[in-house]
Amino acid sequence: MDKAELQLRIGPQGTLVDGFLGPGRAVRVRTEIGRRFADHELHLRDLNFALGCLDALASEADPVRRQALWESAIVHFVKCFSRDIRFVLVAEEIWSDDPEGLKGFRFFRDLRNKHVIHDENSYADCATCVVLPDRRDLPRASVVFSFFAKFEVLDSEHMTRLRALIERTRSWADARKDTLVEELMEELEGQSDEALERLEPFVVPKLGGEVHARRVR
Repeated sequence: MDKAELQLRIGPQGTLVDGFLGPGRAVRVRTEIGRRFADHELHLRDLNFALGCLDALASEADPVRRQALWESAIVHFVKCFSRDIRFVLVAEEIWSDDPEGLKGFRFFRDLRNKHVIHDENSYADCATCVVLPDRRDLPRASVVFSFFAKFEVLDSEHMTRLRALIERTRSWADARKDTLVEELMEELEGQSDEALERLEPFVVPKLGGEVHARRVR
């Protein structure tokens, strides 16, 4: 499905639209299909942001910025599968024919859930140690120190694996969004003129935003 350009303008009757089908009135669709379409747009933005983080990471040398970009890429990827107020993506559907891909997704999901966001695993560990002197006339513990160890996954192999997972997810979500357009058009075609007139006018938020349209064939 082709993307299309639309121009929004504010008129006395609400938000008006100028585009490939001529002028019209923008209304908001709050049905389940409408919500799913909006949620897939949000997922695609998260996935594009995650890929942008990986792109920036490839040329970043500072270790702090590298770690921040890496963790942000993981978080924005995995959040698309996290159960919150959105319709979530289902990993078993995206990698239904790819057991290794599904295994890779679960690796990064667990990395995010148990290490990046929460701290309940063995990816990082710290031990408290003391030095016991051989001489008995000295204090029992003359030196106290800590030893920190971390299982490092920020390397080219894991970056390549994460990028492949994100790109496949983005392709799947983009195709699903096209399907939702068709389902939404079919849903609206079944509505009476009176029902369409009662749809809530869309009001552009004061903070502004972007318009991304799909051409309906």
